Amino acid sequence: MARLYNGDVRLVALALLAACGAAAKPSPSSTRGPPYLVLFESGRTWTLPITTVTGERRGDAWVATSTQSGTLACEVAGVKPVGDATVSRVSCAAPYAGLLVVGGWVATPAGLYHPALPIDDVDELALLGDEELLITARARDREHSQATGGMQHSIQAFPHERSWCVRDTTSVADERRVYTLCFSEAGVTGGGELVITGADRRWHRTTFGSVAEDADDPTLGHSD
Repeated sequence: MARLYNGDVRLVALALLAACGAAAKPSPSSTRGPPYLVLFESGRTWTLPITTVTGERRGDAWVATSTQSGTLACEVAGVKPVGDATVSRVSCAAPYAGLLVVGGWVATPAGLYHPALPIDDVDELALLGDEELLITARARDREHSQATGGMQHSIQAFPHERSWCVRDTTSVADERRVYTLCFSEAGVTGGGELVITGADRRWHRTTFGSVAEDADDPTLGHSD
């Protein structure tokens, strides 16, 4: 077998680097583990620009009536172990304390959850199932949907720029609630929410940081 000398090794290395550069860029990954670990670092904070658009539905038109911009300041206010899971509590300063991403987040060996009710013991942890799983611990694209009675619920996990995002959508008749959160090793990078109330035909859409547009958001003119 021919021997490789230092000059030959450098040429081989350069050729390999060139080949890698020509390949498609992989999805964002973490060298430390799941990309959502920043949600479980007690005291972790993030500050991002935020914009809220409010409006109403007039016939088939989604009309914006006001736009407000500001700064979103949030933190991981507490972290605790529950069984084999880790539970954190995210809070945001007023006037954004009621955002849908505020509240409890749960990391289990399966992945990430954002339950509506607090998780304080193992019995409550056992209630979390595949229907609520936002993204797997080893991050990959995910899409899951189900219909129960008149309610539609769907979950997506997808890469965006150098982050991973999760999106949770619940709709019943003319009502819709959607939240999105994006994160990377560097921290929370973006997110938002859409709330449509059918009774008064009003809606508000909030976005912060860098977040992928929701193709199913009717207020953006994609659908009715």
